Formats: sequence, C-alpha cells, structure tokens
Amino acid sequence: MAIVAMTRTMACSFLPLGVTRHLYETRVAATLFILHGEDHSNPFDHSLTFDMRELHMRPRIVAILCVDADPDRPEHGGARYDCPDKLIWRQLPELASKITSLRKDVLQRFGVKLRVTWFIRADSQIRQIHGDAAWCCREFRDLWNDLAQAGDELAWHPHAWRWSNPSRCWYNETIDTGYILESYDLGFEAFGTEFGRSPAASRVGINFHNDATMVKLDELGVKVDLSGYPGLRLYYGRPEVGSPIPEGFDWRRTLPEAYHPARDDYQRPAEDGSLSILEIPITTWRRTPSSFDFWKGLLPLKIYDGAGYVRPAFKGWFIPNVWGAPNRFRLGISQVLSRAKRKGIAHYASSMHPDDISEANFLKLRGNLEYLIKATKEEAVNLSIATASQAREDFTNYQFAANNSSTSSVQSPNF
Repeated sequence: MAIVAMTRTMACSFLPLGVTRHLYETRVAATLFILHGEDHSNPFDHSLTFDMRELHMRPRIVAILCVDADPDRPEHGGARYDCPDKLIWRQLPELASKITSLRKDVLQRFGVKLRVTWFIRADSQIRQIHGDAAWCCREFRDLWNDLAQAGDELAWHPHAWRWSNPSRCWYNETIDTGYILESYDLGFEAFGTEFGRSPAASRVGINFHNDATMVKLDELGVKVDLSGYPGLRLYYGRPEVGSPIPEGFDWRRTLPEAYHPARDDYQRPAEDGSLSILEIPITTWRRTPSSFDFWKGLLPLKIYDGAGYVRPAFKGWFIPNVWGAPNRFRLGISQVLSRAKRKGIAHYASSMHPDDISEANFLKLRGNLEYLIKATKEEAVNLSIATASQAREDFTNYQFAANNSSTSSVQSPNF
C-alpha cells in the first residue's frame, strides 16, 4: 500500500486539479482504513444564513483563519526572552496590510468573502512591560477598527508569560494554575473594558490548556476556543533565544472534531454535563506512509522546524497550515473534502503569527487559499471563510437542523 501511495504522490504533480485530488483522496481513505479503521471527523456547517433544504444538497466546508497577534519573536527579529522589559511589534501592522490586500483580491477574483479572526494579547506580561494589560487593544485601535469594519472578529489571545528571577528569562507558566487563572482574569477584564464588550472567542498562549483553564474560559463567558491540536504533544525549552525552561501542551487524546469539553477533561467531550464553551481544534492530519515526513516522524530525533529553533518531532502528525507547504496543505484539504462528502459538513482551521508571514509564506497563503476555493468549487462543495464566532453559530444551526430533519441522509454531528 505504501508503494502504491508513493507512486500516486509522484504522479500528482503532473495531473490536473480534479485528478490530483481524486488520487489524494484514494490514498488518504486507504491509509485511514489501515491506520485507524475509522475516521473521527469534525462535522461543521459553513452557511451564515442556514437553509434546511441545504442539509440534503451540497456538502459544505467552513474555514477559520486565526491570527495570534503576538509581538515579533526572537527568531524573527524580536526581543529575546531574557530581555525583561521589551517587546517589538513591527510585523503585526504589516500582516494586517497584507490581509487587507488579499481580502480585496479574493473577493474580486472569486466572489468569496475572506474573514479572519484576530486574537489580541491582553494579559499580565503586557501589563508588566507596557503598563496596562489592554495596551495592545488600545495601541492598535485604529487597525482593529478597520479590520472589524471589514468583517473580521476581534478575539482574545491570553498568555501566561512569567518572569523567572533564577533563570532571568520569560517563560509560559504551565504548572502554577493559580497564576495562569489570575492572568486570564486580568486580561479578560482589560479586553472588555477597552473594547466595551467581552471577547467571544479565544486562543490561549502556546496552546496550553488543562481542566482548570478550560473551565475558567467557560466561566468567563468565552463561547468558542481554538487552542486544540489533535494528536499532538509538545514540551521544549528555547535556550538559544533566552528561555531554557520547558513549556508546551498536550492534546494527544483530542479527536479532530469540535466538542463541548467535559468539566474534568479538557481534551474530550462529556457524556453529560459538558461546558458551554465549544472547542474547535486546529486542523491536524496523521502522516501517511507515502510521506517522507511519516518516516521521519517515527525516528527518535529532533527536527529543525524552520522557525529558528529545534523542537521534538510530531510523531505521525503534521499541521497543514494555510501559509505552509502546498503539498501538506493539499493533503489536509483532501481529507476535509472527503469528510464533507461523507458527513455533509466539515471544517478547516489554521493559525498564524504575524512573523510567520514572510513574503514567501504570503505567496503560499495566497496560493493555498486559491487552491481551497477552486477545489471546493470543482468538487461541488460549498465554502465559507468564517470568523470563530460565526463558525460556532453555524455549528449550532447545523446540529439543530440535523436533529430536526427526519429525512436527512447525512450523519448527525457529534458535539
């Protein structure tokens, strides 16, 4: 099977879009059968104005593009983590300008509205360095206003950065839950005070959650979170840029589907008594035997991730970023397309930092979006590029329609 799949991959570069995607889907389906026996997919509704009749017609995909509005990182010209009182924010306005240009281009060429969710920093580190936890909200207020008027969502990106006197560096706290919750309380209030409303969506710093942090977001009233990375676990230090203290996240038990977390298990849906917050994981994909990354991921090695430092390999998984390598993105989208056809609904979610989007990566972002739009059109799949809150609303609408449709041929969503 691996040999056949690799042959198909080699052929894909010479074939038209529809044939290429068909071979991708054939390989993906065969590999899933061998590795999983079952595909735990994420049912997701794309439509912003829901029509019950659509439940029996074209499948749909909703795409959610997330920007973690962080300062420039050390490996991209930002302040090192052993610098106690400095952050650099050059790349954020540059990315906003690129997205604005891309939005106009996508609408003009394809008639598709490009919506982005901007996750804005408001937490204890921002207060310690800039004097006010809401500094980012206020400093870039004109930029946020312009993006909101264009249809984007302004959401929340709290970090639990903490200064270590013994190590003389910043690190993301993952052990002292009390400190994390205090930082969240501080940032949530600051965000709401500055914007006159509380954030409805969040992505937490370094994607770290535990049971207490998920419950905290739910109690604060956050409606949707996009911090999960199904199948992945990552812990590492970054001594080469000033922070040797290990930090990271664990989403190994999370399935690639939206769910309302259990109160005592942030990685899984509850059988009963779940939280109100909806967790929509970032799209990940298990490597297939036809991929070089698959075999590399099985080795007990560390890999250079292209961002300036070494981290442990993700064994068996990759993230098909919208700004990443086109071949990986297309493999991820082939899975989402197949899922949409089987389930009637599917979602794709990707995140980026301002300093991720170099000129080269911006061209990949543009090309990958073009591929997504053309692929869904060619496969007769409806597409919406929605904000996080719109996606949550769509999800709820689809569940209501599926649960109240006696003739539906699609599978009812499980969340």
